[in-house]
Amino acid sequence: MHTYLQRLRQERDSLTQTATALTERAASDDRDLTDAEQAQMTTMQERCAVIDGQLTTYSEQLASQRAYAALRTALEGDQDQLPATFQTRQPRQVETRSPAEQFTDSEAFRNYRGRGSMEPVELELRAPTQVDTWPLTIPPHNFQAPTWTMSTPLLDVCGSETVSSNVVEWFSWPVPYPEAGVVAEGAAKPEALYEPTPHTDSLETLAHWKPISRQALDDIPRIQSIIEGALRGGVLRKMESLMAAAITGAVWTANTTTGAAGQALLEVIRIAYGEVQGRGYATPNAVLLNPADYAAMDISTYYETNGGAVQQAGFWGMRAVPVPSLPAGSAYVGEFKTAATLFTRKSTAVYMTDSHADYFVKNLLVILAEGRALAALTEQAAAQKCVYTAPAPPP
Repeated sequence: MHTYLQRLRQERDSLTQTATALTERAASDDRDLTDAEQAQMTTMQERCAVIDGQLTTYSEQLASQRAYAALRTALEGDQDQLPATFQTRQPRQVETRSPAEQFTDSEAFRNYRGRGSMEPVELELRAPTQVDTWPLTIPPHNFQAPTWTMSTPLLDVCGSETVSSNVVEWFSWPVPYPEAGVVAEGAAKPEALYEPTPHTDSLETLAHWKPISRQALDDIPRIQSIIEGALRGGVLRKMESLMAAAITGAVWTANTTTGAAGQALLEVIRIAYGEVQGRGYATPNAVLLNPADYAAMDISTYYETNGGAVQQAGFWGMRAVPVPSLPAGSAYVGEFKTAATLFTRKSTAVYMTDSHADYFVKNLLVILAEGRALAALTEQAAAQKCVYTAPAPPP
């Protein structure tokens, strides 16, 4: 059997066994398939349909070859039954010489004396030789699209800390700093009323995994690095969402700038920028915006400026960060390197093993990525929430 067909058949048998095991396990547990099992079942069914189509095509081609081989054998066997007049006829020899060689080898050319016309020469032109790729001895070309890279714009503007334990403790300090008094010589000095607030929390484990066959690892270039990159990106994506939840889930009663009716969001952001500076944080580094609000503000700026839209680094030195989970009509301005911190135990780790269920006997491997992290609002005074009401559209 052709190596490629044998590989397809083995993969088809393996998928069938895996699907049967999934359904039997669910039946023995008296339950329906889980979402993960259902997704795995759908993937295997789609792959089986592709393999079945390929096997059908190759089977038809092999059947055609066998039929032709049998016909050729029958024709060769019938040569003995032909009349003698046909049996004595010699098969025509295929001309292998080029037209130039036929001309110089001809009797007319050898007898030509260099004067007048020579006898005509009949040339036999060779039929072109067909070249094809059957029987699929050339492996298919495998194309890999450029790998998409996970970006973390929110984590990039926030602080980060690698910790040595699963439990994290930090202190938030009241702002502004206490102001010292003017003391006469020999007089008692006043006490600074400056008490920190302790906080304690623990890291969370962020993880997910993906099964892959040994054959896929052998046959598909870079498949392992692609899957590992996707799993690491998924862990980073979860860290981004945890950081957004930590910021938007906090109580901002004392640190909120509310715009007047019809006041532009850009004005509210600038006022909040001043509020943060007034608490002693001189260089706020970012403003967090809902993507729709960010787009509306850009469009408004485009229409209201004389020279049209100009790409800037940000607002008054602050980087604009679109956060999809941020509610429309709100924004956050701050020095987020201080205001928010991502605590991590170490970098995201990736593992691969066949020690899962019956994966060893099915030639399946599991690639798992996990990390431990905690997203926390560590210094709320370094940020300010903005709330504004979008103006009503014109009639």
